[in-house]
Amino acid sequence: MTKKAKTNYESGKTSSAGNKTAHNSAQQKFYLKSSIISNLNKSSVESCTNDLLENVFTDEELARSSVTGKPCNATKNQEVAPALDSARMDYVRETVHKFFGKTSKINSRINKAAQNKISTKHKDLKKRKKNSE
Repeated sequence: MTKKAKTNYESGKTSSAGNKTAHNSAQQKFYLKSSIISNLNKSSVESCTNDLLENVFTDEELARSSVTGKPCNATKNQEVAPALDSARMDYVRETVHKFFGKTSKINSRINKAAQNKISTKHKDLKKRKKNSE
């Protein structure tokens, strides 16, 4: 089952709509509706990050990407997966920071949760491919 990302992009002008949470990047603005934000699981940094990642990125994007786009020590000789879209990942981080504060420890937990989510989606994609053969 494929899932569309619940993302919205607009160029240039900022919206005055009160029911959206916005993130401005150089040419694009990214936001999730406030109803999605209010329904996030805010019991932990990891739960909140997972919910945001599910709403901001498609399963396919998560399965085929990495958090940073940089090679890790375990896979130095393999092709590096592209980084997740930085504007959307910044939006995830900023939203989690609104609920849990902004510290280096929180940033580490966000990155680790994103790595775990990517790993899970990558495994799911491999299983789907194997089952379809």
